[in-house]
Amino acid sequence: MKPTKIEWAEAVWNPTIGCNKVSSGCNNCYAETMAKRLQAMGKCRL
Repeated sequence: MKPTKIEWAEAVWNPTIGCNKVSSGCNNCYAETMAKRLQAMGKCRL
């Protein structure tokens, strides 16, 4: 868990790691784009 600046929360946690493309709705996935950006910055592994 990490401290957060969200006023109504004390900490945040993202339990999701990876995904499986299951439909055509996945073609424009914002999470995949963000993961690639974070990977380029050394903040995430795909």
